[in-house]
Amino acid sequence: MFKLINFSVKILIIILISSILLIFSAFFYFSSGLPDYKKLSNYQPPISSRVYSKEGKLIAEYALEKRLFVPYDTIPNKVINSFFVC
Repeated sequence: MFKLINFSVKILIIILISSILLIFSAFFYFSSGLPDYKKLSNYQPPISSRVYSKEGKLIAEYALEKRLFVPYDTIPNKVINSFFVC
């Protein structure tokens, strides 16, 4: 009986250590490509240039990344609440 308990404790310790190593290695693997948070505080996204005709019709748009700036007041509460859970 003592041998069975001793064996079970050893197996549990091995599983626990393996799980901890797996969690830490996954954390470091997925966090290695993230940008530095200090750079994110000064982030300024690229702005697109738009060319309009005399009538106000959009002729062309030049940008590396297509982005639209949306005022915070125009975003529906359902969308805001889906990202910011209180």
